Amino acid sequence: MEGIFYYWVMWGFWIITTFWMKKNNVRFWFSFFILSNIAVSHLYWQLKDFSFNFSYLLFLIFGMMMMNQTKHYIFSVFSVLTISFAYAAIQLVYVYDPVLFWIDIQIVSAIMTCWLSLLLGRKKKQSFAYLLTGLCYGEALFWFIISSIYKPVTVGGFPFLETIVLSNAFLFLWELLKGITNFLEQLVEKTVKEKQERYE
Repeated sequence: MEGIFYYWVMWGFWIITTFWMKKNNVRFWFSFFILSNIAVSHLYWQLKDFSFNFSYLLFLIFGMMMMNQTKHYIFSVFSVLTISFAYAAIQLVYVYDPVLFWIDIQIVSAIMTCWLSLLLGRKKKQSFAYLLTGLCYGEALFWFIISSIYKPVTVGGFPFLETIVLSNAFLFLWELLKGITNFLEQLVEKTVKEKQERYE
């Protein structure tokens, strides 16, 4: 089934937001965004030789909204462009020489862009904002280049949707691992201090 990873990961995110997050407006809008994204994933907006997936457009809008909350405008633009060019470059290399990729192209793209967002983002929100916006711009850039030799063009199809949800899943897992590590470090430090206080 086309887009199976997209649907599985998006449903996983919906379960996390619905049952793990606190009951507030943030949880409501995250859940609403996820369900809306799934609902329109099979719809396309036709513009001459270009077709834009509605889920792609929602990811782009959501990413730009997150970008408005980040500071250091020039660095943010640089970070988004870096991820965009990296994604487009990976896709172009795959088109011209797919033999180089012994791992699925979606997984390669997701790992590389996730790694870049972690390097460029100083905070968790920044990393997610750079990742979402950079991938969306990178997808548009890739198809703009390809459109000179191939038409019609579908921007934000299921291969892209799988890449963007996998990269966000990797980033989420990394942040979760960091949180668990910090918790364990604090727990160990607290235990050591208590033992020291007992022997003093």
